[in-house]
Amino acid sequence: MPTFGYTSTQEDYAECLDLLHVIVQKYKDTHTINICGDMNATLLPTRRNRSDIQLRNFLKHEHFSVFRCSDEPTYVHGVGSSQIDYFLATEDMNFTQAYVMADMPCNTSSHAPVRATLNVNLSGFSSSDCVHTRFRKLWNRGSLHLYKQAVSERLCSKHISSDIEKSVTQIQSTLLQAESIAIPKKVVQLKGPKWKASPKSKQIRKKSLDTMKLWKDAGKPGPEHPLSLQRKSLKRELRSTHRQDLAMPKDGSHFDDNYKDKVEFDLHLIRNIVDNTDEDVPAVSFTEVQTAVSKLHNKKASDEFGLSAEHLKNAGDTLLHSLSQLFTMILDSKEIPQQFQCGVIHPIHKRGKDASLCTNYRGITVSSTIGKVFEHVILGKIEEKLP
Repeated sequence: MPTFGYTSTQEDYAECLDLLHVIVQKYKDTHTINICGDMNATLLPTRRNRSDIQLRNFLKHEHFSVFRCSDEPTYVHGVGSSQIDYFLATEDMNFTQAYVMADMPCNTSSHAPVRATLNVNLSGFSSSDCVHTRFRKLWNRGSLHLYKQAVSERLCSKHISSDIEKSVTQIQSTLLQAESIAIPKKVVQLKGPKWKASPKSKQIRKKSLDTMKLWKDAGKPGPEHPLSLQRKSLKRELRSTHRQDLAMPKDGSHFDDNYKDKVEFDLHLIRNIVDNTDEDVPAVSFTEVQTAVSKLHNKKASDEFGLSAEHLKNAGDTLLHSLSQLFTMILDSKEIPQQFQCGVIHPIHKRGKDASLCTNYRGITVSSTIGKVFEHVILGKIEEKLP
C-alpha cells in the first residue's frame, strides 16, 4: 500500500483499495478471502487521517472482520510507532492466537513480525506435501540380486521406443522403480545455520541479544530510555550489516568472453563436420557401454532424475544392451536427447573461506548419469581414430 511521502498518497491509496475491491468481487462467491500485511493505515481510534478513514470505509463496505493483537504497535520508526499490520478476513473466517513478535533482536525490519493461526481445515492437503526430503540410497544394505532382476524383467517386458527422449525416460523410470523395490534409503539430515552471518554481524547480534536482556530486566522501559535507544541503534546497525552481507556484484565480470567465443566456434565446426560427412557411424557395442559404465565413480551426487553410478553398475547386462541400442539410435539420428543437455548446479564452499560471502563458493554441475556414459562412449570412439 502507498506510504507517507509520496506526491499523491491519497489518490494512490484509493486506487489500491479499488484493486482490492475488484479482487474481492471476483472471488467472494467461490473463495474465502483473507488479506494479511502492511496496510499503511491504522484502525486505532486515536488517529483518523484520510488513509485511516479510507481503510475503515473499505472494510465496512466489503464486510471484512479484523483480527489484531490488542493495541500493541507493529511498526516502530525513529521516535514514533503505530499499528498498521492487520489480518483481514471475511466474516465466516476466524484467526486465532495472533500476537506481535516484538522481542526479536535479529529482526532487521522496522516492522515487528505478526503471527496468527488460520482456523481452517484444508481438505486433501498434508503438511508433508510441502517438505522436500533428501534421501541417501544404502546400496551396501540392499539386495543387488533383486535390483538386477527387477531391472531385467522391466526392460525385457518393454520394447525400446523409436523416440529417443521417450527411450531415455523409459530407462530412467525402470532404474528408479527397481531401486525403490530392492534398495533401502535413509533421510539425510541437513546441517548448518540457515543464515551464515559474517563475523561482524554475529558480533552485533550478540550485543543486541545482551541489550535486550538488560532491557527486559529493567522492566521494558519506554522509548526514551538509554537501553531502548541502544536496542534501536543496534537493530539499525544489524540491518545495515545484513544487507551488506547479502550484496554481491551483478556485472558478470567473472565470465570469460574469449573462452565462450571459442566454445561456440568449436560447436559450430563440429556441427558442420557431422552434417556434411557421409561416413557411416559404427553401432555402439555392448563392450563399449560396459567400459564406459565402469569409468563412473561411486558415491557421487545423483543427477536431477535421481540416478547415480550405482544404478547403472548394479543393473546387469540387460541394461547395457538397452543402452547400446539407445546410443546407436542417437548417433544415427544425430540428435542429443534433452535429458543429456541439462544439469543441476550445486554451490560448493571453498575450504577456509568466509562462508557468508557469495564469492567464496564455486559451482559444479551434476549432469545426467546416462549422458556421462554416452560421453565416455564417444570419447572412446574418438581415441580409436587418433594416431
